[in-house]
Amino acid sequence: MSVILWLTTWCGTSEAEFHGVRDGDDAYYDGSPPSHIRLYPDEFMATWIDFELRLKHEVRFFDESGRRSLDELFEELPTIAGGKAIVTIEPGSEFSTLYRARIASGKAEAENFLKEPERNLGPPPYRLARPGRMNPVGIPAFYGAFAEEVAIAEVRPPVGALVAIARFALKHTVRLLDVSFLPFAYHEESIFSPAYDHLRNKVGFLERFHRHIIATRAPERRSSGVFANSGCGGIRPERHEARWDDLWVDADRS
Repeated sequence: MSVILWLTTWCGTSEAEFHGVRDGDDAYYDGSPPSHIRLYPDEFMATWIDFELRLKHEVRFFDESGRRSLDELFEELPTIAGGKAIVTIEPGSEFSTLYRARIASGKAEAENFLKEPERNLGPPPYRLARPGRMNPVGIPAFYGAFAEEVAIAEVRPPVGALVAIARFALKHTVRLLDVSFLPFAYHEESIFSPAYDHLRNKVGFLERFHRHIIATRAPERRSSGVFANSGCGGIRPERHEARWDDLWVDADRS
């Protein structure tokens, strides 16, 4: 009843007008079911695109302007969907083991890889670092999978190839942005809250951001598409609860 009275006052409807429809007067609406106003995440997406362009073509270092852009885009992640997009992984807990794979030319090479897995199956030396989703050419990055099958799929071995697999365990606690959760993000703000439209649009942006960051890239375009992703991977917002160390993304689709 309090909501009805508030709406009556807000709409400027008198008590006589409120009862008019019941008594046979024409209604101010056509009986169509209510529907949400469409989302407008474009402003947030434009901020991300501007961030990408600056990082690719204007600056190569993460600066204060980039930090402000990322704060604007992701500062609500600790509260949106109960903070489920930011995952903390402790050593010895579930998902604290990562796998990496490498194609070997034969059994001898595979055995050699496994003698020093941290050297042979860890991040490649800078001379051999190819561009990936989170790194440009020449800058090594550690890409780990939570399952052996995924690690094998990531290296795309030809039929009959021999693949060496190494298992790595976390030594320190890490906080990851679970990009795969973003399409399912939601908010619990009241429809009467001034922040309602802002959060609806932010959730819409997160869904579009997910599609954008995992989009298929042709090999010749990868080196130009990773700088912004790697900048996002080390976000350090002013708010401690919004920080994360790296990204947890879907299996490679490129």
